[in-house]
Amino acid sequence: MPAFITIPNPQPYPPVTIPQMAPGIQAYMWGLRNDYRYGVGVVIPEQLVQASASLEFAVPSYAGSNENSPAIQWVTQYAGAPATVEVHLEGTLDILNGPWFQLAKSTVVTGDSQTVNLGTSKVAAIRTRNVTVTAPATPGAIASVAAASGGSTVYTANTTFTGGGSNGLAGYYITVAGLDLSANNGTFLCTASTSSTITLSNPNGVVDTHAGTTVLVPTVVSIAEI
Repeated sequence: MPAFITIPNPQPYPPVTIPQMAPGIQAYMWGLRNDYRYGVGVVIPEQLVQASASLEFAVPSYAGSNENSPAIQWVTQYAGAPATVEVHLEGTLDILNGPWFQLAKSTVVTGDSQTVNLGTSKVAAIRTRNVTVTAPATPGAIASVAAASGGSTVYTANTTFTGGGSNGLAGYYITVAGLDLSANNGTFLCTASTSSTITLSNPNGVVDTHAGTTVLVPTVVSIAEI
């Protein structure tokens, strides 16, 4: 009687939660699917400045024709939608010496999802490269600041905050600069907004009447499942 090998049925991916990144950090994470084994890769909160590349991740080897090559499901997400973006998925045949070449490119500011078949490339490793990420338009100038309350500080616009109505800026990190009291400057998470006010997670805000500026901070999150 022949012997049979039973391969376990694929199990669903465990829930993957995009971690809360530090202000201004552009980061990425990797999931891994190899044969019938499912797992979730590590999350790397690594700062990717303009024109910089992430750490490198090895790709499982495979044999045979191109039909056996794995495909990568590549996803880009943004905690704060940038004005413009160009992010590359790169591969190499030689991890130690390179060169690295482009496997895919995304310029979609609202986030993107691509299936990249490695085909004849049969790469040994992959990485993400942040070519450029441009911050969105400035929400508007600040006229005054209220005292912090409950861990938050309310900033009032000089005229209006673009996109602020109906909590339109909530969830973005906003960099505040130019105020004369340093406790009111910095990069903070916006938790609520109207056309005339923004509420930032600044527990140290102090009363101030002075002109200041605001800039949204884009954050890149790239996910690749092999």
